[in-house]
Amino acid sequence: MTLHVAKIHDLFDQFTRLVDGHIQQRNWEQRLTIPSHIGKGNVTRTRIRSGMEIMMTGITFEQDMKLQIQESCQLFELSYCVSGEIHCE
Repeated sequence: MTLHVAKIHDLFDQFTRLVDGHIQQRNWEQRLTIPSHIGKGNVTRTRIRSGMEIMMTGITFEQDMKLQIQESCQLFELSYCVSGEIHCE
């Protein structure tokens, strides 16, 4: 699967459609709950202002997932993987 991220807010929206998860909304925050057939966990997005948001992800996948994200916008990311592999270029 490949996600094309042209605007900062695209990543959360495209990932939500990809996994077809449940979203809860509260003011400036959205929480995506991952369906059990994909894994366990959630992704929380807090919009700071237009063009700026914080995403926190805590997911354990049932199977290996190969996801390519092509970004054409400015993005600052910190990732920490407890087990498995993440490849970034």
